[in-house]
Amino acid sequence: MDHAYRSSWPLIVIVLLGLITLSGCAKNTGGVTASSATTATGNSTTAVLTKADQQISQQKIAAAQKTLAGASESTPAIKKLALGLKYYQEAEEALDNNQLSLAKGYFDTLSSYDGTTDASFIAARQKLVKQYQAVKLANGYYNAARDELSIHDLATAKANIDKLDDVQATHPVIKNYRKKLWQ
Repeated sequence: MDHAYRSSWPLIVIVLLGLITLSGCAKNTGGVTASSATTATGNSTTAVLTKADQQISQQKIAAAQKTLAGASESTPAIKKLALGLKYYQEAEEALDNNQLSLAKGYFDTLSSYDGTTDASFIAARQKLVKQYQAVKLANGYYNAARDELSIHDLATAKANIDKLDDVQATHPVIKNYRKKLWQ
């Protein structure tokens, strides 16, 4: 019966050594180290840029600007994309308000802006620039048709109206030009 009873103190010592070892590991990994902070910031920046990228691809520019403004840390990539979106929004507002002379400066700035390589931003910018070019073309036909109608040159006016009708209505301003001519 002497062998049936064993002292539990060696087991207690082993358990305590294990706990001390584990608590030492927790001190080293539980705190924020420089490398884990950088990774967390990188992941945060990536998450913000990814969310903004999705919003841009859905043409939700104001929402993307809010996402970028709400970023916990403003990195150069976030700042550059936010600046590009600012240029985009200014150009878009001028185009929506049919202020083509004002829009020209905004579109020049937007077209030459190369601060970001974000694919969704570049695609949205190209789409907006195409809309601007279509509106400029439609504006030319509209003005020519209106002028020709005012001097009763119906044949030339009809030719310009036909050209205006051939322009793809990629922007509401083009639809307004057509509507104005038929009123």
